[in-house]
Amino acid sequence: METNYNIETLFICLFIITVFTLWYKYVYLVKQRTKMKYVYEKLYRHIKQKKVITSLCIEMRNVLTTEEIKIVYKHFKSQKPSKKINKEFFNNKCFVGGVFWWKHYTLNEKLIDESTKQRKLFIFKMIKITTEN
Repeated sequence: METNYNIETLFICLFIITVFTLWYKYVYLVKQRTKMKYVYEKLYRHIKQKKVITSLCIEMRNVLTTEEIKIVYKHFKSQKPSKKINKEFFNNKCFVGGVFWWKHYTLNEKLIDESTKQRKLFIFKMIKITTEN
């Protein structure tokens, strides 16, 4: 009798854990990713036509609500280019890895354009990342 009780309890616990895991993976995480994608798209629409972008964080503050910034900021910071992730941005001549990630050049128009292009491409990649399953 006691063995049946323990087995039933074990199955109930396994069922609850399985349901929670499935909900977390297929509902919660998908919903969070969808929110991030929406916010990144909103930011991209804002920066897409800009001639010069000196800081993505400043652009975020200009166009996103506080709640929207909270949705993407942790993900955004975790995607900072390095030798391991987003290497294509890390290896760019304009990438400096500091607070602003890409250097803003005040006198060299070609490098200003390249830094702006890199910032736009980075946000575009974040849209692609948040679109993938």
